Amino acid sequence: MTYPIVNDISFWQDTADFGILRQKSVGVILRAGQATWEDKKFQQFRQGAKAAGVPFGNYWYYDNRYSPKRQAELWASILGGDAGELGCWVDLEDSTAGAYGTYKHWYDFDEYFRQILPTAKVGIYTRAEYFNSRAPAQHVFRDYPLWIAHYKTNAPTLPRGWSDWVLWQFTAEGDGVAHGVGSKEIDCNYFKGEIVGNPPTRPQLVASFDGVEVVYETA
Repeated sequence: MTYPIVNDISFWQDTADFGILRQKSVGVILRAGQATWEDKKFQQFRQGAKAAGVPFGNYWYYDNRYSPKRQAELWASILGGDAGELGCWVDLEDSTAGAYGTYKHWYDFDEYFRQILPTAKVGIYTRAEYFNSRAPAQHVFRDYPLWIAHYKTNAPTLPRGWSDWVLWQFTAEGDGVAHGVGSKEIDCNYFKGEIVGNPPTRPQLVASFDGVEVVYETA
């Protein structure tokens, strides 16, 4: 089965022509920030995606060295209530030795963020081996949409607790030029769903997750 492509980008791409990108992809997920700083291209890329009618989401790279509360507050502040159609994704992959890198801290981070933005649609980005080494077998995130990273395979290995994925990052070596960005390579993800509607008015992205339809819609 062939799935549509969603890209994820950050300041590493430097520039982005969303008119070109939308010819290759059905959407884009933008890094909002990490640790205690905002991605320097987030605002520009968000504006560009909206102007071109490209459905977008955002992600936060969780940094083990900084408090969950501080990171959650900054993430919410950066979004300013405009998270995009593809929702908010917590990027769990940091291997830095820090005081806030446990499962409990991930949970606290999510709780703080949801207290500030209670209507936010939150999902988890991770790799199976990373997540399994840090989270208990029974964890609260099993009910969250999963964005799995697994390269050079015909089927991704999922972390404990999940039986399906919404996004699958299958390569970090996509053709950046062909996708309209300033870097040689770009992350490419399969999206298990479809777009309905007419961007940029009220686009909807619909995915099936564990048999439950998940709809991301412009506010």
